[in-house]
Amino acid sequence: MLLDYTDVKFVHDNTGATQEVIIDYTIFQKIEAFLARHAYFYDEAVQKQLQSSENDLTNGQYIEVKPNNIEDAMAWLHE
Repeated sequence: MLLDYTDVKFVHDNTGATQEVIIDYTIFQKIEAFLARHAYFYDEAVQKQLQSSENDLTNGQYIEVKPNNIEDAMAWLHE
């Protein structure tokens, strides 16, 4: 887990509403690195490709590849 409530300090105004959240800079850097590593997943183009792949699987548009049918798989890919 990157963050839990023990890592966070909440700053409230006089009405009790949270106005700021303070975290240690080291924790911030870990979160920033995590987001940078995973940002591609949330890219719109990647999401469209993932949805297209999911549709292909749902519609049976795939081939199972085993060592003895690699040539068939390559031919299927180039159809």
